Amino acid sequence: MTDYALSALSDGHDISTFACGEESLDRWLSNEARAAQRSWLSRTHVWTELGASEVLAYFTILPTTIKPEGLSNKLHA
Repeated sequence: MTDYALSALSDGHDISTFACGEESLDRWLSNEARAAQRSWLSRTHVWTELGASEVLAYFTILPTTIKPEGLSNKLHA
């Protein structure tokens, strides 16, 4: 059984071979994720095999605020 580690994306992670089958997600990780993290626009976390740097999977959290006045009348509580 392989052990995995979850950690915040860093410059030490190898994203060069990452491919999940969805081109837009692959492109986000390789072209945008690190810059967005440095700018505090989002946080990306990655899974690697324990002790390895190659990224196997990732998720990104993007903080968002929804103001009630921006919702349609149907969605107001």
